[in-house]
Amino acid sequence: MFGFQQAPKVTEAEAKENRAAVKSSFTTFLAIVAFVRAAPFVVEYVKEAF
Repeated sequence: MFGFQQAPKVTEAEAKENRAAVKSSFTTFLAIVAFVRAAPFVVEYVKEAF
C-alpha cells in the first residue's frame, strides 16, 4: 500500500539556497535565545545604573 518514495531531486543551486536559509534561520534563533537569556541581567544592570 505505502511504498518507499524517492527523495525529490534538488539542484546544487537549490541546495545552496536551502543551506543559506537554514543557516540564517538558525542564526536568528540563536540571537533571539541569547537576547531572551540576557534580558534579566540587562534589566538589573539598568536598575542599578539609574
